[in-house]
Amino acid sequence: MRKPIIAVTMGDPGGIGPEIILKSIGSLRLKARFVMVGKPEVFEKVNQLLAKPIAYETVSNISHLKQSKSRVVLLDLVNVPPRFVVGKVSRVNGRLAYLALQTGALLAVKGLVSALVTAPLSKAAVRKHIKGFTDQTDFLCDLTKTKQYAMTFVKDRSCVALVTTHLPLNKVAGNLNKRGIVQKAKLTAGFLRRIKKIRNPKIGVLGLNPHAGEDGTLGVEETNTILPAVRDLRRSGMNVFGPLPADSAFYKWNKGELDAVLAMYHDQGLGPFKMLHFEDGVHVTLGLPFVRTSPDHGTAFDIAYRGIASPNAMREAIKAAIKFSRTV
Repeated sequence: MRKPIIAVTMGDPGGIGPEIILKSIGSLRLKARFVMVGKPEVFEKVNQLLAKPIAYETVSNISHLKQSKSRVVLLDLVNVPPRFVVGKVSRVNGRLAYLALQTGALLAVKGLVSALVTAPLSKAAVRKHIKGFTDQTDFLCDLTKTKQYAMTFVKDRSCVALVTTHLPLNKVAGNLNKRGIVQKAKLTAGFLRRIKKIRNPKIGVLGLNPHAGEDGTLGVEETNTILPAVRDLRRSGMNVFGPLPADSAFYKWNKGELDAVLAMYHDQGLGPFKMLHFEDGVHVTLGLPFVRTSPDHGTAFDIAYRGIASPNAMREAIKAAIKFSRTV
């Protein structure tokens, strides 16, 4: 079997991304090749922190990348100054992080790599370079013209998908609609069937309000929007339940009575998930034309370049990218 080629973008060069990338690649003995996307000066600085520096070949363009036989290659962001600031939000960091993401995405779009893994970046830093930037997922979906996608978070048997993502809480209700809920549920079910080999996955669809609206007493989104979506899904043959109160649904999910939970907003789903898998949870973007994973944490500026960052989540993201790329 041909070795998968995994592109890994460096994220914010002033955060822990480069460190956890090198630590992860150095500790993995999987049959895969890796293309790190970033600046040599960044990875050289990180390598000096490691007890066992990671050897890699630096190339300057895609044609050189195709010719390389090295297990680990660094694709340099040529013609970009290597300046960066450690542990702070800065425009120069945002520019490098954005260009690394853009370059890695193009490698995936062109089919030059088997999967894309993105290290954490600072959205605030990127917005200093590109106004209106929301997050890496929206960027990848816009680039590939992907209309139907789902941010999903996995670890072992745990799976949580989101209907809305990075929205202020006061805008969540206005962005819920039956079509979106149905699409996210179908993407999640397809992922569970394909990757987890669950023939008819049990998916719990959460309510938006406390006690799932309590029959309209605490809100109408459940009866007006979520319940009609659940009914459509069940009529299509899916094993879907809801709207469920979030507090009891996550208890059932943690006991294994549900294969996945579809949450209405970001913290509703990620609060319980991160309580269990803060250091080893993996984000998977469903619906893209290529496999994309990322560690489920941020830049951790406060511990950047101290050599103490845990690579667990990045290691799991890379392992997941390798595994999932073999099912596409």
